[in-house]
Amino acid sequence: MNNQGKNNTSVNFSLRLLEIMKRRDLTQKDLATLTDLSQGAVSKYLRGVSLPKSLELYKMSKILGVPMEWLMGDDEPLCENADDYWHQEAIRLKAKLDMAVSTLQGALQSLTSQK
Repeated sequence: MNNQGKNNTSVNFSLRLLEIMKRRDLTQKDLATLTDLSQGAVSKYLRGVSLPKSLELYKMSKILGVPMEWLMGDDEPLCENADDYWHQEAIRLKAKLDMAVSTLQGALQSLTSQK
């Protein structure tokens, strides 16, 4: 990618990151804390100075509930249902938690019946 393309990607990324952070009412510090990034790194991304590494991009997309491709400037508009991401994530995590609780209850029952 030439410098012009890299600059355009950085600008697109910074604009998209800023847009979704505003939608989620997150500050630079909030995003840094949630993603285990430094606030300085988040600041550089927002200013279009640099682009995140793959793992950082992945973490941000998961935390913000948007596809990585969208953050990087993909022409596909952000789905209006993007705000439902957290609801779906909560449902998925609750199902995992319910399964873990059920497994623990079964193990506990097994242990108490052996006495």
